[in-house]
Amino acid sequence: MLCLLLNPAWQTALMAQPPLYLKMGAGVASDAGLDYKGPNFYGGMAVKTGRNVTIDLDYQYFPARMESAGAQPYKGEWRQHSMSLGPTIYLGQHVHKGFYLGAGVTLQRRTDYFTSSWTFYNDTLIYPTLNLRLGYSAFPSHRRSSFFAELNLTGPWAENDFNGPDYIEIFTQLSLMVGWRIGWRREDPANDKNNHRLRLTEPY
Repeated sequence: MLCLLLNPAWQTALMAQPPLYLKMGAGVASDAGLDYKGPNFYGGMAVKTGRNVTIDLDYQYFPARMESAGAQPYKGEWRQHSMSLGPTIYLGQHVHKGFYLGAGVTLQRRTDYFTSSWTFYNDTLIYPTLNLRLGYSAFPSHRRSSFFAELNLTGPWAENDFNGPDYIEIFTQLSLMVGWRIGWRREDPANDKNNHRLRLTEPY
């Protein structure tokens, strides 16, 4: 595998693909009822398909707990995984600066464990839903990387019984995150004929 990666022909084929962006970040999130609130961890990648358009594959992990030792004690634990795929449109001059708007489809897996003096349940659910992203990229570093702040909304979802929807969540997860985006591409072959290395730069 290492020999293939070092081979100039393989590197040229790899770098001839559309520009790739890697993303990572963290923030805070809550569930639909604002019962669970906690940290949210984010990672993903994007492929540029137009001047200001990318196709994004994102992953979020949202763990949380709640507990009370009062007159009616209870304890809950929440784990939610979200995998989203969809386009993002950048409204600024380029990917690393300005507002952006994205949407897509999401597959979520949640585990909700709750025990109290009046009830108990331990549910694991897997379901498809939608995702909406609104963010802003700033502080571009030589058009190679930038920081971003993003509001991420996932939903809706409905729990069904024999008579139809019994419980509807407009948003299954609300997230506010900050992160870092970095772009990879090949330099212009006309200006770099003898150099096949990957470069960090903003692909126009």
